[in-house]
Amino acid sequence: MNISGIYSKVLRSGIAAGILPVLCWCTRPVEKQSFPISVFVSVPPQKYFVEKIGGEYCTVQTLIPAGTSPHTFEPKPRQMAALAKADLYFSVGVEMEQAWLPKLRSSVPGLKVIPTDSGIVKLRMEDDEEPVHAGEKESSSGHHHEGADPHIWLSPDLVKLQAAKIVRALADADTAHAVEYHKRYEHFLMEIDTLKQRVADRLERCGAPDNFLVFHPSWGYFAHAFGLHQIAIEVEGKEPGLRRLGEIAVLAKHEGIRTVLVQPQFSVKTAAVIAREIGGITLVADPLAENWAENLEHVTGLLCGQ
Repeated sequence: MNISGIYSKVLRSGIAAGILPVLCWCTRPVEKQSFPISVFVSVPPQKYFVEKIGGEYCTVQTLIPAGTSPHTFEPKPRQMAALAKADLYFSVGVEMEQAWLPKLRSSVPGLKVIPTDSGIVKLRMEDDEEPVHAGEKESSSGHHHEGADPHIWLSPDLVKLQAAKIVRALADADTAHAVEYHKRYEHFLMEIDTLKQRVADRLERCGAPDNFLVFHPSWGYFAHAFGLHQIAIEVEGKEPGLRRLGEIAVLAKHEGIRTVLVQPQFSVKTAAVIAREIGGITLVADPLAENWAENLEHVTGLLCGQ
């Protein structure tokens, strides 16, 4: 039943005085709110971005919890119920959004969805080199290996593009604090530039190898941003065969690679096999870690062998 139907039923029931204020609260424009804006994001790093810009004027909830893969995650009913009460949703282009976001838009028409990946030319997942151009389709197999790499939050420059969309949406939704949002946004941009320079300087000083080995190809944007290249063990979302494992081991030995970056969302068994073959170790690098700046510093240290 739509809002009009509920309203008519309430009037007929004679209890409109008690219910009507609640209905008005649910449907009033975001601009008139005097309380923090309720925001949802898909992955933990986005929460970091929104909080950097929104500060105390926003409450931010993450749909995909820490340690969970966005390739296989499905929202729980209680999360969908919470989403229905939110003011803004910042999408980022991960797989699970493609399946349920259209349904969310139709079932909760009052929720404003802001695609922060809009206009960003994405890398291909399988090699993280060739861009995916407008109109090309992403894979529907549960992974993006035949299409676009969704991990755009791992590039400092692309985070700046996402931040621009975030500040516009927050300022439009809460005009009373628009100036504060823009001030925090400008400060965040300076933090991003400083971080990018610090990471680049550290990689150069430590002599980090141009190539690094990963299990799942999540770090393509980071590699691209700093002139590096990731070599992925996983092929099109599948475990590699013995031939592929042998090729990777030979390449790693030739390149002098002694570490394999793994992430908590995936099994490390195959990565451990490669690590043993090259006489190296596996190290955890979580592309979904919430503290984005700290995480990029952490991965830089791993690549530097520190």
